[in-house]
Amino acid sequence: MQHLKMILPALAFLITGCVSTKQIIPVPTAPTIHEQQVRIILNGNNNARPPMTVKDGTTEVGAIGCSGSLVWDRPAGRTYITISTADDASIGPKSALLYVFMADLKGGRQYTFDFAKNKGLVSFQPAPGTASEVTPIGIPVCILPVVDATSGKGINLSRYAKAYKLPGVKSGSYFPANWAAEEMTAWNYTKPSYGGENADAPAIYESAKRGTVAAQLLPNDKQPAYYMLIAVKQFEDFFRIIWLAESTVECYVIRAADGKVVYQGTGQGKGRGRTLDIDKKTIIFTYPENSDMNGDAWQQAICEATVNAMKNMPILTP
Repeated sequence: MQHLKMILPALAFLITGCVSTKQIIPVPTAPTIHEQQVRIILNGNNNARPPMTVKDGTTEVGAIGCSGSLVWDRPAGRTYITISTADDASIGPKSALLYVFMADLKGGRQYTFDFAKNKGLVSFQPAPGTASEVTPIGIPVCILPVVDATSGKGINLSRYAKAYKLPGVKSGSYFPANWAAEEMTAWNYTKPSYGGENADAPAIYESAKRGTVAAQLLPNDKQPAYYMLIAVKQFEDFFRIIWLAESTVECYVIRAADGKVVYQGTGQGKGRGRTLDIDKKTIIFTYPENSDMNGDAWQQAICEATVNAMKNMPILTP
């Protein structure tokens, strides 16, 4: 019975991972492409497992599995296509954004892409005849130092920043904003970088809460399209046979052109320390991903909260 319990989840993954590709919008039938339209072909290959949801802007094209293709026509010009986990609780988290393709496409042409996955990261690989005509758009985002807004009930964020070998800042730290950087890097269309080392992050935070940040508060060393500010609102830990931690994090995305806050999100996270591992509180462990079994309880809680605070962030535009 124990062996059966171990086999069933793996069998379920294999079954759901190879669900056939399903297209929602009509497949184009015209042999030619209008000069103001483009035709996109996305081939699933064997990398789209479990099935992924494909959207063209706000329009859901369908789901792509480990076989088949999605084919559709759309207006020429600015194009952004998103890939996310299928909205199916049986195969994993709902609607977690994995990848964004953004480019300006010329009309009257067909663009073919192969779905690719490397070390868990999703991407589109243009076919040889398409590659020279596609120039993806990258939006620069300046990640500001993190604000500790816990009224002294936080953790020593600079210790984690040193463990991750993140750049030093005069106040605050870039932990846990480095987790936000990893998310944006995986999405592919944003190009995050650390900046604002000398910026008054607490003042920017207070201004952001009112919806607009004054131009004189924003640093001018990176010339980004957007700034991202992470604020740790709550951090608590307690010992109940194991160490438990809880955290709340706020995320603000500020448009550089006018200082307007275009996104504000709040996320919660929890962490667990190993059984009776009381000394964990004085030791820093770093792992490539947050997990209930890896890392320390403090890191897990605060990183999970950071990622959750970004979940509903809209696609940014240049």
